[in-house]
Amino acid sequence: MSYFFNFINTLKTKCPLHINRVEWDGTSLYMGGIKWNYNFLGDWVANGEVMIIGCHDDNINAFINEQIVEKEIIDVQPSLDLPSYDPIFILSNNIQLKFFSTSIIEPWTFKFGDGDMFVASPSDAKWIYKEL
Repeated sequence: MSYFFNFINTLKTKCPLHINRVEWDGTSLYMGGIKWNYNFLGDWVANGEVMIIGCHDDNINAFINEQIVEKEIIDVQPSLDLPSYDPIFILSNNIQLKFFSTSIIEPWTFKFGDGDMFVASPSDAKWIYKEL
C-alpha cells in the first residue's frame, strides 16, 4: 500500500476528529484538536470545487470561526489532482475542505498524538512517479 493511501486509511480509522483551533495567515494553515494537528502550505482551499479560502481574504476569520472551528472531520478522501496528492477533509457540516499545495517540500504534515506523523513529499521519486 502506498504511503499516501496508508495516511488516508489511518485517518479514516481515527475519525471523527474534533477541530478545536484553526489559524490561516494567507499561505499556511494550522488545524488541530486534542492529540492531532494538520499543517498545510498553500494559497487556497476549496469546498468541493469552489474556492473558500484564498491568500489574504478579508473575511476568512469569520468563515473559519463559523464553518470550521468546533466541527469534526468525519471522513477523508484523496485528491489526486496533479502535481501532488492532497487530502480532502469531509466535515460534520458537509463542507469538503480540499487543499491545493503550492510547495514541493513538505506541503503538508499530519501528526497524531500517539506519535504517528505523515509528511507529504511530492519531491520524493515515489510521489513523482505516482508509485504511492
